[in-house]
Amino acid sequence: GVTSRIMDVDSAIEHVRKVTTEMPISVVGIVGPGDALFNEETFEFFKRVDDEFPELIKCMSTNGLLLPDKADLLADLQINTVTVTVNAINPEIGSQIYHRTFYDGKMYQGISGFELLSKQQLSCIEKITDKGIVVKVNSVLIPGLNDQHIVDIAKEVKNRGASLTKYHTINTT
Repeated sequence: GVTSRIMDVDSAIEHVRKVTTEMPISVVGIVGPGDALFNEETFEFFKRVDDEFPELIKCMSTNGLLLPDKADLLADLQINTVTVTVNAINPEIGSQIYHRTFYDGKMYQGISGFELLSKQQLSCIEKITDKGIVVKVNSVLIPGLNDQHIVDIAKEVKNRGASLTKYHTINTT
């Protein structure tokens, strides 16, 4: 996929109109800014895409924190694919990656914050796959932190229903 730029809903719909007249496309997606599930514009965009371009595959990316709250809405919007970023499942490792988690008006820190995020991610991977949404999991391999943990992540998310896992390496030097 290619990210063009940050757009409001009207600009994004106009962009899709323009691109579809220039070339055949089959997929349209949202990857932010921030977590796409936090932005109400995400849902407005997908509703409008469905009305005007029902043939397009709809996909989005998320960290998964709000996935349980939005799973039914994603199914109603006929989202085809959701990419969830899962960088850990072990609380000791996860709390080193995610220092704070802000959810439902409250700040969670350390292990409790990571455990909340992880619970939301893993439980909803199952929930949305049961609704027919394809789940892809991305993991960022962080040398010296979660590099020995990537296989465990892949096994766990596969057991929860993820169709594909992919990892990316960051350079820490």
